[in-house]
Amino acid sequence: MSVTAYNPNPEPVTLTGGFYFASYIMDGIYDWVEGRSGPPVIIYLTIEPDDSFTWNLTHGSYEMQEYPLALGIHTVVGQVLAVELIGDGTSASSEFEVIPEPSTFLLLVIGIVLANAKQRHKLGKNKNG
Repeated sequence: MSVTAYNPNPEPVTLTGGFYFASYIMDGIYDWVEGRSGPPVIIYLTIEPDDSFTWNLTHGSYEMQEYPLALGIHTVVGQVLAVELIGDGTSASSEFEVIPEPSTFLLLVIGIVLANAKQRHKLGKNKNG
């Protein structure tokens, strides 16, 4: 996930935050930053006029253990976590779809075909037998 803070002002803006300046919320349930801790420090980030800063966050293996993404449609909302923000620093939601990997899908199709063939073979034996 990429979360970007943009400064449209003619003057630089300095954001004040903690160890984590950005987060995302998945499906209105999972908050990436919740439960994480960092050093108890205050960090300053200056964004120049008409410039931006982007954080790249990953929903990797650790996050998949906490909040696995099932097949289907999900929503994600990015957040900038800084003291100076007017409002809550939350983006509009974006949707994405989790689909099976091609190899997983192929194995699923093969399994269904083989199960159907086995079932037909059993039915044929019962009719003849």
